[in-house]
Amino acid sequence: MTRRLGWPLAAASVVGSLQFVLGRQMLTPIVMGDEYGYLGAALYLGGEAPPTGVPYHPGTGLLYLPAVWLTDGPLAAYHGALATNAVVGALLTIAAWWVCGQLFPGVGDGGGRALVAAATGLYTSFVGYTSVAESEVPFAALELALVGVFANALRQGRILWWALAGLGSAATYTLHPRGAGVIAAGVIVVVIVAARTRDLRAPIGFGLPLALGLVATRLLIRDVSGTLYSPDHYDSGSLAGRITEVGGLLTTAVGQYFYLNAATLGLVTVGLVALVRNLRAGEASGQRYLTAFPILAFAGVYAFSILANGKAERTDHLLYGRYIEGAIAPLLVAGLAVLVTSDPLIVHRRYVVVGAGATLTAAVCFYGLAGPEQLRGLYNGAMVLGIEPFKRRIGWPDPLLIGAAAAVLIAVVGATRRLGRFVPIAVVALIFAAFGIKNSRGLLVPISAALAPERAIPEALARIGVPPCIGLDRTAFSLFHYGVYRLLAPTRYESFGPGETPCGDLIVSGAELDAAFPGARLVMPEYRGLQGLWVQPGALADRLAQEGHLFPATSPGALAAVATGRIDAPVVRPTADGTVIEVTLRVTAGAGAPLPGALTPAWAGDPVLVEATLPGLPEEVTSSLPRTLLPGERSGVITLRVPLHDRSGRLRRAAAPGVRIRLLIGDTVAAETTVS
Repeated sequence: MTRRLGWPLAAASVVGSLQFVLGRQMLTPIVMGDEYGYLGAALYLGGEAPPTGVPYHPGTGLLYLPAVWLTDGPLAAYHGALATNAVVGALLTIAAWWVCGQLFPGVGDGGGRALVAAATGLYTSFVGYTSVAESEVPFAALELALVGVFANALRQGRILWWALAGLGSAATYTLHPRGAGVIAAGVIVVVIVAARTRDLRAPIGFGLPLALGLVATRLLIRDVSGTLYSPDHYDSGSLAGRITEVGGLLTTAVGQYFYLNAATLGLVTVGLVALVRNLRAGEASGQRYLTAFPILAFAGVYAFSILANGKAERTDHLLYGRYIEGAIAPLLVAGLAVLVTSDPLIVHRRYVVVGAGATLTAAVCFYGLAGPEQLRGLYNGAMVLGIEPFKRRIGWPDPLLIGAAAAVLIAVVGATRRLGRFVPIAVVALIFAAFGIKNSRGLLVPISAALAPERAIPEALARIGVPPCIGLDRTAFSLFHYGVYRLLAPTRYESFGPGETPCGDLIVSGAELDAAFPGARLVMPEYRGLQGLWVQPGALADRLAQEGHLFPATSPGALAAVATGRIDAPVVRPTADGTVIEVTLRVTAGAGAPLPGALTPAWAGDPVLVEATLPGLPEEVTSSLPRTLLPGERSGVITLRVPLHDRSGRLRRAAAPGVRIRLLIGDTVAAETTVS
């Protein structure tokens, strides 16, 4: 028994360890309001933040609650949430091992079954979404585990298993609204079983926990969620109203089906066919209903995804795999089982022909429906991780090229079946893992690293004190930055429009507020993003000015009054085609105000610059403060590199052959030197 359990534990350890290592590289959430909504729900439930103000279902917040209890601070809780995702990814792998034995006992109980489970857990998007604090991997793990729960309920008929099935189905809805598709699948199976067997244990055992779970979910939604964003995107009226948008729905349906085949290397279609074959071959017993559940659940979630994204406001909505992938894990298990249990000739027919054929057919149909113009629109790679490695190589989501590349990989996987029955599974697992790692290094981590510095305003709020309410300028609103501020500086944020009064003296806006609010002063801009923290005239503004928390006035010479600087000895480095001069500057902000650089958003005043000029020539090179300096803070990293390329002999013909370096604080020259 111990040896038998060692296989799934080994597979889960490999999958969970990889996901944990990749998640540790993330510096900050990247999916704007989504991640902050789920993390904010966890912080609120843990008593560390006010209600989130966003309409995301609270199930993922409940899952992340232990991470809040066991860590100190929002960013630590974020990394704890990603570690939780890795644990859930490992549990998904164990669930895949369990379900594989339930649906396809021919795979066996040894390493082959564990390899199927590992390949399922290493699916490209599952690996990627463990680095994102959202509901995707928990939903997939729960839906897959429900297949095993239904299997035991159908075979044993015990009310405990039916109760677990009802509670688990409700939990999918607690995680995300698309859980309604899973619930519908379970209800259909239970109704058919009750009608055939006339046994009330199934409807009672399933129905009561389901009802209680849904009531608890609605109470949690009312408590945790808010109305900053419109919460009606997923309601039944909004979804039903899109049924009339036939063209958009058809294109989205074909596009998402194409995405699934390309991302899974045809395994979705192969697995779906395998489940249908089992359904038709099974007797009128639990086995037939068991194979019906994952098919119906996939259909329900697929329908939800089509309706939710049918407007196709972005190109990635046409391909949107994020929602459907939560219900494809049983199909992956089934498709991988086909590779193991079939001989090489049957693998070629059932996998290569069907998988590649479905992928290429869907690619052609999708390209014809969408057209090249629509496929070159706004595209968020984090929503379609399964094909992102293809897309990054091609440059745009061209279904024809992506479909062709996927078909080639399908043929390669099919050909390896001749080397052994488990070789194709290992190849698929390696491809999925490689794509997942590539997404992490080439997409997710770079985005996280780029966004990580965008927290200057919550850091300023930590210094001056977080007020009970901050006004949010609706006309210059940044969804990403709102999420950052809501997470790192928890308080109440109320949006306001033209002519409306903000809820407090502090305002977050990406616009200049001097005209709308005369006398308003800038407290802190973001390092790169177009957002600024402003304070209206009053007692708070007077205190911040006295303590040196306000940006200086824009009048000439204002910066020089609150800053000093010097130029270190320049370093001259010869290069292959000329010379490079490196100049490092030491700038110190005084007690009067922060110091802005040239690229500081939400700031119209003078910057702190270093300038290199070759006298007699029009060219000049400038460099700016890399970020805002706070009062009393020094920076030793303001480095200017001046390349001198003299292939044409211009420097030798110049009237004054020196390079003049100047440090400009505002419009005042604070230091100057000449390099010969």
